[in-house]
Amino acid sequence: VWSMEGRLETNTIEDFQLEPSWGGHAVRSERFGQVGSMAVNHYFPYLAIEDTQNDIFWGVQLAHNASWQMELYRKDDGLSISGGLADREFGHWIKQIAVGEQFITPNAILSVCKGGGIDKISQRLTSEGNRLFDNEVDRESSLPIIFNEYCTTWGCPSHDNIMGILNAIKGKGFEYFVIDCGWYK
Repeated sequence: VWSMEGRLETNTIEDFQLEPSWGGHAVRSERFGQVGSMAVNHYFPYLAIEDTQNDIFWGVQLAHNASWQMELYRKDDGLSISGGLADREFGHWIKQIAVGEQFITPNAILSVCKGGGIDKISQRLTSEGNRLFDNEVDRESSLPIIFNEYCTTWGCPSHDNIMGILNAIKGKGFEYFVIDCGWYK
């Protein structure tokens, strides 16, 4: 859940009822993800598939901090993984791109390995994520100094108390000022 550590959840393809149909024609899929601003409120944007007979892992991690989705798709003996931004059906999101325009999707990190279990594939994905994110933006190469007002207004920000706080911290080197709460009232 939000603001807690993730917990590994393991299911078999059969748990998702993704075994092949008797006729080999039927398509089955299982979609999951997160809609909204808390990108890891239920699931992390991460998936690993294990071939237990051959000790092979395929993994994917989405480098995205908003609505996302992944899908396991099964037809006959093939199993596919897809994912990315939440679409219209899952996240009610549509993007129309005019002729000559472009849209750049968030990065996805993919890896495969033999042996080492879930820890090895997870390490490969997170290590590549660290490399990707470390080179992302120069202005984020050092941590900014942030002032969060929550413990001064306790969820009751107003024009007067925010102006008082801003005057008190002016010139102290803060790069960001965060009004953390009060939106729910």
